[in-house]
Amino acid sequence: MRGARRPGDEDQVAVRGTGVLLRRLKRAPLPDDAQPAPWRPEGTTLVTGGTGALGSHVARWLAYHGAPHLLLVSRRGANAPGAAELVADFEGLGSSVTLAACDAADRDALTRAVDSIPAEHPLTAVMHTAGIVDDAPVNEVAAGQLERVLRPKSGAVSHLCELAAAHDLSAFVLFSSAGSLLPNVGQGAYAAGNAYLSALAANLRAEGIPALSVAWGAWSGGGMAGKEEFAKFISHRGMDLMTPHLAATALQQALDHGDTDVMVANVDWARAGKHLNAIRPHPMVSELVGTGPIPAATTTTEQPALLTRLSALTPQQRLDALLDLVCAEVSTVLGYARTERVAPDQAFRDLGFDSVMGIELRNRLNKATGLRVSPTAIFDHPTSEALARHLLDELVAEPAPFTEPDRETASSAAATASQAARHEPPAASQIDSMSIEEMIRMARGDRPDPVGESE
Repeated sequence: MRGARRPGDEDQVAVRGTGVLLRRLKRAPLPDDAQPAPWRPEGTTLVTGGTGALGSHVARWLAYHGAPHLLLVSRRGANAPGAAELVADFEGLGSSVTLAACDAADRDALTRAVDSIPAEHPLTAVMHTAGIVDDAPVNEVAAGQLERVLRPKSGAVSHLCELAAAHDLSAFVLFSSAGSLLPNVGQGAYAAGNAYLSALAANLRAEGIPALSVAWGAWSGGGMAGKEEFAKFISHRGMDLMTPHLAATALQQALDHGDTDVMVANVDWARAGKHLNAIRPHPMVSELVGTGPIPAATTTTEQPALLTRLSALTPQQRLDALLDLVCAEVSTVLGYARTERVAPDQAFRDLGFDSVMGIELRNRLNKATGLRVSPTAIFDHPTSEALARHLLDELVAEPAPFTEPDRETASSAAATASQAARHEPPAASQIDSMSIEEMIRMARGDRPDPVGESE
């Protein structure tokens, strides 16, 4: 891992026959050479999710640039809300429009839709905008959730690839998400589906198909990110909404320059860096936000600064200090500018917390306290005051007195502990709190025994 500052620095590593690759996100400036001829839609452009927020924005952009025929595929087709108005709008711009009620992941239905394309307007481009978000931390994702999220990604795209192979395409555009690149707790399934699109685009491009995967940031004008509260939430983390016009302009540039895999997002990297590096540095975005100071290696005998400070306080002062800490971290997770908006006795659920926010709060408290707080802590201790009391109990708990066992008892306990470490899988909460290095050692089967005996 040349280039890694310490073995634990890198968290996205690909081991290939040619070597070890580290992942980096870099700016993609336009080249200085002559501008290429602009890409323009011809014949029929198929748009999946065509009556949805993103799909309709893309279809309007296509119609504006002279698309002769648009095939808009969506689950409800002509029965989708506002579908008739969309048709009238696009026809007013000069495009003929066909609406098809079709699940893009249903191969037979998709085949019928493609077969309906008029001969005078052959299929020349595909814009796959369809997608579903169903958030949950990875250790809580159910099989049904995973299937729902991946179906319009890997399932639909495999059928689109098969059907498009028989046509001479000028563009095969896959709508991915910045969530597949930037840390975003709770979108493990969604990130996996979108990462698949990026990899597929690279493979298709190598085969001569003009594929482009765009990892989009949030669009304004409706869609998954159209809710005001969500917009505030991501803005606090450095990402602001893009207007459809700005997004379409970036898409035009990517198509003009023959890009294969790009991220297009409205990001304030200085603001994003404070969030991305709040818990630990993220090397993948280091060239955009920096990594901050590298923490010195610590030993298990060192005490967190917070614990040292608490030791000099009275019991009530300790609780007050921890309550201030919890309220401050809750405010940060919620995107509040002032801590006063968080009442100590207000339930986290009433504040709008979900399991994803709970994981983020847990991570922030782990860093501040040196503890490994349970992922379910905000549900077990559902107010700031209750959580502060729990942290106080954990931080100031007295260790059990040590008594040296006899040799036979110690040997038996060591053997039992060793067998448990080798054969019993850790609980979900243990896995969730592991570091990358610990997970790798566990997967390889060489996780060190807790008693450290030699064989």
